Amino acid sequence: GLGDVYKRQADTMADLAANVNGVNDATVVIAGGNAYVGLDLDDKVQRNEAERVERNVYNVLNRYVNRYNVTITSDADMFGRLRDIGDGIRDGAPLDRYQNDFRTFDNRFRTFTR
Repeated sequence: GLGDVYKRQADTMADLAANVNGVNDATVVIAGGNAYVGLDLDDKVQRNEAERVERNVYNVLNRYVNRYNVTITSDADMFGRLRDIGDGIRDGAPLDRYQNDFRTFDNRFRTFTR
């Protein structure tokens, strides 16, 4: 079904993001037209370099698929929360259950424009 397509795409996006220099691990949740991307950055990445790494991830993901509004965080707490939601969705939880989380993400994640 459609959910499987989203999951495959989210997994591919996470793999692409994780391969970007400075990224240790990545998690992606697709909800409607939004792709929420959480990054676990390498320890060597300084705080002031985080936005540059996020921008590089955005550029890579936007080349792969540009139909989503991509928002990115490298905040550790947000990363953990997003990964938990991704696990829940993979286990069959409905997206509606996470509306409040997505609203928080909309406010806290960095939105990159093309």
